[in-house]
Amino acid sequence: MKERPLLFTPAMAAETHAGRKTQTRRVVKRGHIYRFCPGGDLNATERRRIYAELFDPVGYSVTPEQMLECCPYGKPGDRLWVREAVFDVRAWRHVPLFAGVTADFLYKADGAFIGCHRWIPNIHMPREACRSVLEVVSRRAEPVEW
Repeated sequence: MKERPLLFTPAMAAETHAGRKTQTRRVVKRGHIYRFCPGGDLNATERRRIYAELFDPVGYSVTPEQMLECCPYGKPGDRLWVREAVFDVRAWRHVPLFAGVTADFLYKADGAFIGCHRWIPNIHMPREACRSVLEVVSRRAEPVEW
């Protein structure tokens, strides 16, 4: 079992915490497939085969099964920790406004301190601020239609 971070917007995080969001869709580009192939999951021959098929000059088409081989979001049983915008209260304890706040982190998804401009963006959220860990139950690849 592996743990990987997953970026959520404040709206997506709020829906997940409320129990109204149970699945998510993510775009996986051709280059991401090879980049996220873990060395321990595929042997060197398989990695070379996938690399040749992905970057073949004649434009090889990747099948959904091949995409799932190296899904950057894991496989069933893996866990995804949700990264969301947070405010680190620990650094501001000396300010009277935050003197009574007992939590170490405030979350933008909860609507806390909307006017605050010191949010830590989701991409930089520390692991210790994570409050949601999701388990991958199933996954599938489907084409994106424009």
